[in-house]
Amino acid sequence: MKTKKKLAIIPFVFCLLIVGLVVKEKQVFSENRIAIDPVELGQKLLTNKQLPNSEKIVLKINEHIYTKAQFEDQRVLKAAGKRIPLDEVSDQEIIDHFADIIVLYDEAIRRGLEVRVEEARSYVEEMHEPYRNPDKYKDNPDEMLGIEWFIKFIESQGYTIDDYCEYLMPIYQKYLTISKLEEQISKEVDDGLGAEVSNEEQWAKRDEAIKEYKKQLREKTIIEYDASIE
Repeated sequence: MKTKKKLAIIPFVFCLLIVGLVVKEKQVFSENRIAIDPVELGQKLLTNKQLPNSEKIVLKINEHIYTKAQFEDQRVLKAAGKRIPLDEVSDQEIIDHFADIIVLYDEAIRRGLEVRVEEARSYVEEMHEPYRNPDKYKDNPDEMLGIEWFIKFIESQGYTIDDYCEYLMPIYQKYLTISKLEEQISKEVDDGLGAEVSNEEQWAKRDEAIKEYKKQLREKTIIEYDASIE
């Protein structure tokens, strides 16, 4: 087996993936620079916070709860990522998104893998340094494009960089915790592989193991969804 690759820690663009925007950085910032308008996207999220029932709980997964605004945020972000109308994102797709996160997070907690708040805060501060000091990247057009996009995105929701870092901190904490679980599962897979396994097969086996483990966890998951709240 070739040298093992360490599982990648959450990259910058994962600050959007975390909340459901499934798009590749190159697709957004390089191949089609106007693919997703950051201000329009931010305004849609802001609108969800102003819904009449925005704070009502619509989804409960095990002991984790999600409000109407959080639920609809996922619809907006998934539609943006896929470049499809909002009504083409089903409720079940959103439920599955949250459930997949929760089952892995709860299992990571059960295994004692929770990332400390201080560690998550330090990570957020490091990842958002470019947005506090954008002039350092002015000689790199691609970097600047991403930085400007993100700043417009958060400002359109009324956040400052510091506010948004604070907002993202517990979300990063959750995903960093999940990352630890995935690293542990991957190590278990690696330990059972032979020396001649290629990197491609190694990563395929890891992905397969994580998906199967998640499937088993989902079977034990308690999901309550109230579709009547509009």
